[in-house]
Amino acid sequence: MSTLSAKSATFSRGVVLTISVAALVMVFQPFSIIVFAIGCVLAFASALVFNLMPILQEGVRWALVGRAALIILAVFAVIFALAVAATYGYVLYLQAQ
Repeated sequence: MSTLSAKSATFSRGVVLTISVAALVMVFQPFSIIVFAIGCVLAFASALVFNLMPILQEGVRWALVGRAALIILAVFAVIFALAVAATYGYVLYLQAQ
């Protein structure tokens, strides 16, 4: 099985941190609403990807990194579905009033 080398683990962690910092800079810049919107999307995405940081270590198999990413996405999907269901239930409640 293929594992992360020291170089690939360091590079992966650096990419995650760079995207996180870039997202924060884009969110807090005062010049463009478009850059702000892109920064918000990047901040959300980097928050999800940041959960992989403990796994991005030398010697960890790529399959484990992929499995962890799928688990993170599955948890997000369940939470999103619950939020949509709660919103829909609230709309039904308000319409019944």
